[in-house]
Amino acid sequence: MLGYIYEETTKYMKNEGKDVRKKKGQFFTPVNIAAYMGKWTMAKEHLDILDAGAGSGILTAGIMEHLLALDGCRSIKVTFVENDPIILPLLKKNADYIQNICENHNIIFRYTIWSDSFFAIDISQKYDIVISNPPYKKIAKNSKEAIAMKDYVYGQPNLYGLFMAKGLELLKEDGQYIYITPRSWVSGLYYTEVRKAILKTDIEKIHIFSDRDTVFSGEQVLQETMILFGKKEKEQIEKIEINVSSDSYMQLEKTLSVPADLIKSVGEESYLLIPTNEDDIRIIRDMSNITDTFDSLGYQFKTGPVVEFRAKEMISEEPKDGYIPMFRPSNVNGGRLKFPVYSGKAQYISGKATKLLVRNANSVFVKRLTAKEEKRRLQSCCYISKNNKEYISIENHVNYLVKKDGTPLSQKEAENIHKILSSDEYDVYFRLINGSTQVNARELNYFPLRKEEIV
Repeated sequence: MLGYIYEETTKYMKNEGKDVRKKKGQFFTPVNIAAYMGKWTMAKEHLDILDAGAGSGILTAGIMEHLLALDGCRSIKVTFVENDPIILPLLKKNADYIQNICENHNIIFRYTIWSDSFFAIDISQKYDIVISNPPYKKIAKNSKEAIAMKDYVYGQPNLYGLFMAKGLELLKEDGQYIYITPRSWVSGLYYTEVRKAILKTDIEKIHIFSDRDTVFSGEQVLQETMILFGKKEKEQIEKIEINVSSDSYMQLEKTLSVPADLIKSVGEESYLLIPTNEDDIRIIRDMSNITDTFDSLGYQFKTGPVVEFRAKEMISEEPKDGYIPMFRPSNVNGGRLKFPVYSGKAQYISGKATKLLVRNANSVFVKRLTAKEEKRRLQSCCYISKNNKEYISIENHVNYLVKKDGTPLSQKEAENIHKILSSDEYDVYFRLINGSTQVNARELNYFPLRKEEIV
């Protein structure tokens, strides 16, 4: 069954170009992953299944192969949610194929295809299983999808997070959900409400891929991908199983059993941490014993105010009269501040750009973005004020540290905080919180910090 549907899906992918599919947020589940996700589903005499963002129907095929092997199910009703008119004929063809195979095994298989917006679906119908590889696509805050799911929207919404939340709403009590999504929902402000909804459920299994490039092979999915399995229950099981494989062939490299209370609803922002080895677990335990954060100790990371394309007339590559230094990521180099660095980009700004200036005081700079192949996510340096200029400026891809009460950092404070951020322990902990290459000021502000290590 899966082999046939995989072949049909591959033909479609060849005909419908990668760029076209990417604009839709459409990334098809590889066949081995579909089989793997299907094996996690429950089996009982009758099942109502929701396949949200169904595409070619390959996830339902994965479920059906599993159920046919168990020989315990007598009737199944599937609602496929798919509103891309180009793929609907293939979905119907594949659904009919699944139906025929089920009939040959004396299983009643009925299906409907909901081709309107997922967020307009009948909410009175509840499901035993919700399985989804949702579209990965940013949408506007005033889009019909975001308005329909406004309780889950903060900042820039992404369809995949709204699909996750909607799927939970449509689950029966004790129903199962299985999602393959980017990892970005486990932290960050934009996914706060989606994350809260998921963390209220019983998370049972998590699957992580150690090589992000090989999950959707050749599809240019830049974010780390994960599979999440859980139940709509209020009681969380004691331990969560975490599995790790390198690619879509699903050969397990590691399996961990981790206490749920150690990794679930962590910190002020209620993160979900995902360790992949015993060292990660040790670091999480150590960090959980720290009671203070940068924020609680009176520190605040801010993001540099200069957005270059908005300040073109005020910035310069070369020094000029009345211009002052503007620090950018290239100046944070190997744990040291290097200025100037001739990279063909502006490093000075007019002193008249008053709204884009910050006080010239001791600080710690942290790069906001790093390349995925770089060894460290947290890349910082000390900035020690050594000239008589009243102001400096900082480009938008650098975070900088101040004190909330307005007093300047001492040189010793800046040096010690830089040393802390440069430790392997903090870099690993950041990666556990954040699966992306972005280092957000807000996440840094709620990072654990030992007061005795600062002074």
